[in-house]
Amino acid sequence: MKKTIFHSITASLAIAGLFSAWTGAEAQTSVLYMTQNSSGNVPRVTLGYKSGQEVLNYTWASGGEHPIYVDAADQEIRQANWRTTRGSGIGHGYDLSGNPNGNTYTINLPANSGHQDVYDVGFDGENVYLVNFGGTGGVYIADKSYGNASFLFQTPSGEQGITFDTSSNTIWTANRYSNVITQWDLAGNALTSFQDTRKDEEDRPLSVFVALAYDPADDTIWVWNDGFGTFDQFDKQGNLLGSMFVSVWQISGAEFAIGTDCQTLLSQAEIELDTALDEILNLDVQIENLESQNVHLNDDLQVAQSDLLDTQNNLVLCQSELVLAQQNLSQAQNTIQDQVTQIGVLTTENGELLDENNTLQARLDEFEIPLQMLTDALAGRFKNPGFTIPGEKPAEQLTALVKAIIDLENGPQKRLYENLTQTSKKRKSKSKSKSASSSKKNNKQRKR
Repeated sequence: MKKTIFHSITASLAIAGLFSAWTGAEAQTSVLYMTQNSSGNVPRVTLGYKSGQEVLNYTWASGGEHPIYVDAADQEIRQANWRTTRGSGIGHGYDLSGNPNGNTYTINLPANSGHQDVYDVGFDGENVYLVNFGGTGGVYIADKSYGNASFLFQTPSGEQGITFDTSSNTIWTANRYSNVITQWDLAGNALTSFQDTRKDEEDRPLSVFVALAYDPADDTIWVWNDGFGTFDQFDKQGNLLGSMFVSVWQISGAEFAIGTDCQTLLSQAEIELDTALDEILNLDVQIENLESQNVHLNDDLQVAQSDLLDTQNNLVLCQSELVLAQQNLSQAQNTIQDQVTQIGVLTTENGELLDENNTLQARLDEFEIPLQMLTDALAGRFKNPGFTIPGEKPAEQLTALVKAIIDLENGPQKRLYENLTQTSKKRKSKSKSKSASSSKKNNKQRKR
């Protein structure tokens, strides 16, 4: 109820000239043609608006002529009946002033499309594109007379508005239930979409999207918003550019003139020129970026070349150090070989010394028994069991014994000398006796 009152007041003020009918920031240079909605099959009106001002208003020749498009090349406004089962089921052609020209048009979707509800259409200069709000939904393509319609691709439920984008050869649709506007390629692939998310204080969606129109003059999308009672202008990214009030409460179909008239060609050329200029600006920016990158790359190259030179110098130095290290290694290897040879010699000498030491040790061991006998004899004769000849080793003990003998007085030394002399004589006598005995044996053996 609040919406209805608001729309009534704002539209009335717009008609009376007390409220601006155009609140957008972009100037509208082309006429937007639109058909009034009706609950029955009674004749309504077609309106034309430019820059917020009404420039066309005529009554239909028959009821139900909601779908509309304008062929600028043929200078004709073509309207069809939204349902072939309502009233006469036909629409009419009009000149650009709204006068019927005697042409009639009928929409006949394929039988398998179900219930037919076509409120809005789009035009590419040769073909008409329709979206079925009823039945099985979907987008259809027909000829200029709305005839020979065939299925193009399936769409979600609720798609009511449709238009053709001549700058990209794509189709745009508007969904009444979700307030989503979607761009499609001709194979039915969704390319992009945007949604009007404006809500009231109770968080309810305010917008209800219905009719859709593409303006080739400025490459924008216009949609009738039943929620606000306005025509809203969007860019292709979904940014709201402005809104326009009209003199009726509801709109069913809407389109800008499409064709090959001079104005359309000029508008398309201006769009293409703007696009080309944008591309040139982008290329200029890219060139500047590349030049800046080249400067940085040149700086980096110089740094890299300097680093390479340093690396090469370091490599030369490293190679010199490597040669010196190899020479040092060769000398070290020669030294090691000499040391290995010396170790071999020393090992041999060490073995010989060990053998000599073992021989000497054996000879010392020969002294150990007589020394022990002497020790035991002295300990027994003088009754001193703990007596030992001084010295830890036999050589030390023998040295101590020799020293003790040398330190004896003449008397004891003489007796010792005499005893040793007698012992020596006895040994010699035994030796001669053994020698004579051995000689006798040899002589006997010879005689035999």
